[in-house]
Amino acid sequence: MGASFEDVVKATGKNFECEQSISGYYRLVCDGKIILDDSACEDVNGTEQEAKDFFAEYLLEYEVPEDKKEFRCGSFFLK
Repeated sequence: MGASFEDVVKATGKNFECEQSISGYYRLVCDGKIILDDSACEDVNGTEQEAKDFFAEYLLEYEVPEDKKEFRCGSFFLK
C-alpha cells in the first residue's frame, strides 16, 4: 500500500482535492481548477477510495517535488 492521498497532497504543497462530478465519477481538482477529468478511466468510476488511490499515484509521479519522493521497484514513494 502506498502513501495516502492526503499525505501525497500535503507533499505537493498544493490544494488538490478529489471531487465527485455530477455524473458520479471522480476528478482531480486544484484550487477550483480541474486537473484530471476522464470519465472513461476505470480507476475514477469506482469508489472514492479507488479514485484517491489512483490520484495519489498520479500526483506522486507528476506533482510531488523530486526531493520528497524516491523511485524503487518501478514505483514512486514518499520519503
